[in-house]
Amino acid sequence: MKFEVIEVERKGADVWVITTRGFGDTLDIARTNRTVLYDIRALKPASLVPRQRVMEVDERMAFDGSVLRVSRMATTMMACVGDKSGADGWQTALLQSAPKWSLSGSTLTLTGHDVTVTLQDKRVLHPDLPLTGTAWVVTTLLRQEGQVRSQALDAARPTLTIAADGQVSGSAGCNRMTGTAEISGSNVTFHLGTTRMMCAPDVMQVEQQVLEALTGATEATVDSDTLTIHNRANDTGLILRSE
Repeated sequence: MKFEVIEVERKGADVWVITTRGFGDTLDIARTNRTVLYDIRALKPASLVPRQRVMEVDERMAFDGSVLRVSRMATTMMACVGDKSGADGWQTALLQSAPKWSLSGSTLTLTGHDVTVTLQDKRVLHPDLPLTGTAWVVTTLLRQEGQVRSQALDAARPTLTIAADGQVSGSAGCNRMTGTAEISGSNVTFHLGTTRMMCAPDVMQVEQQVLEALTGATEATVDSDTLTIHNRANDTGLILRSE
């Protein structure tokens, strides 16, 4: 049995169309409905779905929009051994496969074609340590030319502890540090003094750079077990880890 549409009354319910971005004009172009395909003056019936009721989306997605799209990715070129050697490959493949995602409380689940990855909010697994009362060790020097790590820094192992009452103690690398810190939110102003011992030149250079970063007003932020101190006056700083 063959049916043929004779008349469209346009009295039905409003219809919306959701389509991939870039295809929103397909119904208006109506290539398959043209009696004369290449006549730009040919008349054609109005689309059953007005253009204002056509929505474009970036990707195929679930009803709740749960598709994660990642643009082209770049990575560093460090070499890893063991199980870590293949981690970059499968992680990049997962993120570029437009995985579905769902967030439940502090747990994020990514589902790709053949793998499911569950991630936990770092703030739940490793909450921020308090600025005061934590013993911090300098791991990186922040200089105008970039982040600096060295064997001399690892050997000197500068430390910093701020007590609850603002008293400061620690080591600048060669000499012991004492003094006070005024804390107001993320702003920390240091007033420090040191002993006067002499050490190897490379250790003294580390000490000079540590003290330079801890001079006067600074901005301190804690992320889990990492403290970053930035001195905007001289554009230096420190990255410290908890002991």
